[in-house]
Amino acid sequence: MNKTYLSLPYTLLCVLLNAWALAAVETIPTPPEEQLQIFEEMAAKETFACYDTDEAGNIIFVGFNHAHHGRNPFPRSQERRNDKGTVPGLSDEDFQKILHFPKLRGVAAQNLKLTDAGYAVLEAFPELEVLNLSNLKTGWPDDYTGPTPGSRTLQVVDGARGLKIWDTTHSFGFNDEPAILNEMQGFPELKVLIVDVGHANDFDELFPFIQKSPNIEFLKLHRCTFSEDQMRQILEALPNLKRLDMKPNGNTPGERWSYQSLALLKDYPNIQYVRLIHGDALPLPWENGLEHLADANGLTHIEFPLEDRGRAVDPADIKKLMEARPDLNILRLPDDLVPAGEDARKRSRTLRNEMDAGVNPIDHGWAVGPQ
Repeated sequence: MNKTYLSLPYTLLCVLLNAWALAAVETIPTPPEEQLQIFEEMAAKETFACYDTDEAGNIIFVGFNHAHHGRNPFPRSQERRNDKGTVPGLSDEDFQKILHFPKLRGVAAQNLKLTDAGYAVLEAFPELEVLNLSNLKTGWPDDYTGPTPGSRTLQVVDGARGLKIWDTTHSFGFNDEPAILNEMQGFPELKVLIVDVGHANDFDELFPFIQKSPNIEFLKLHRCTFSEDQMRQILEALPNLKRLDMKPNGNTPGERWSYQSLALLKDYPNIQYVRLIHGDALPLPWENGLEHLADANGLTHIEFPLEDRGRAVDPADIKKLMEARPDLNILRLPDDLVPAGEDARKRSRTLRNEMDAGVNPIDHGWAVGPQ
């Protein structure tokens, strides 16, 4: 028998199956009171869950976290908490119940035990504005050997042209995954982008995405390995950037971002807040380091660790910075440099909140778990 005739039914079957799969991922009209009941059923399986509604009672945001209780501005009446380790967690099938929330605009799914099949349901929500998919490969038992999400999971949001906030923090396990961000369309309305290992250490993957998302105001790079020249290209592509958070992997002058790279900031007066995270941001000497901040006239807030892993900033260098830029808000100060009558931790928190307005996911009310 001619193999061509055998392949025709098979090809037709594949087309029909693909069409069925696309048709199946559609939202389900559901009355507001039933939406809340469905949320309660889902929340009963997670360590933490929260929701928000519009004026008609339709659920417009859901957040689930299997590892931590969350932190958000909603009243406790919109939160559900269970003791860690006492609930099974949402399955792929459970998570697909969000199809009953047709007005959904924001989703936070952290530390969940979902696979690619579970996250695929997000394709049904092209109107999404906020998506937090941090800790995609965490939350699994240490002895688990089944499927976990791959980098292609991130592609489910590619059709959400109005996306404003996207968080992929703690993308552990994506280092050996295929590059995906460079293949995506980018988001013209994206304001907040948080990327991590597996994406923040591949310039050829991230930079094309940055170029297609030019309106970012808050960029957070976790475990980034970019060179100073690559960072300059990123900053050139983001003329509206107000806040830059970086957790560098290494601090290597001439090779990777380092304390000397602070000289870049004087060329980008739109950047108001820079946060350097953890020990690899150190050392931060005054000479050819902190001294560059004196010329960064647009900068209003700077945050960096005082000490970590045996490395520390010399208080004398911080004092030089304070003298050179008395108008600059330095979020963390050694106790003996904190202005009289102020509590160091409260002062830091106040300054951070002052700057965060408008460029922090928490301010939008749609963030779950530790930030």
